[in-house]
Amino acid sequence: MTKKTDKPKLAKIIKSLEQFAGRVVVSLGGSPLDFDDSEIPKNVSIETYVDQVKLLRQAILFITHGGINGIHEAIQAGVPMLLFPQTGEQRDNARRVVELGFGEVLDEMVFEQNQLLARVEGFLSRFNEIGEAMSEIQESFSRASASKALEDSIVQYL
Repeated sequence: MTKKTDKPKLAKIIKSLEQFAGRVVVSLGGSPLDFDDSEIPKNVSIETYVDQVKLLRQAILFITHGGINGIHEAIQAGVPMLLFPQTGEQRDNARRVVELGFGEVLDEMVFEQNQLLARVEGFLSRFNEIGEAMSEIQESFSRASASKALEDSIVQYL
């Protein structure tokens, strides 16, 4: 959620995580949004851009709109997802993430502030269960990456 029109939605999510015991990093995906310092809880940092792959290696939960690249990166890092899909494709992606047991969908238009915090805490309590569900697909990603690297090497040799 990076458009100026999305600031109220993003502000609601940020405010919802004010009582979260951990650190929250919000990436704006390169689009600037002006937040007054008084709007940002102490446990939240808002960044125009982050190295998402690197950050996910340290994360315990990924709150995302459900784009396919972010989903792949979260699965590779073994990080469960709470999804706020915005478009048809993202809704389809989110449905599949839920089917596979890697996350849950929450409609940002109707959630209450305490509901998001409860969902986050619920994820944390089930982290091992979700991680086990992700390990099989992580292995298939690794095999696919290895196969692609071998294919690239052969093509380069030819």
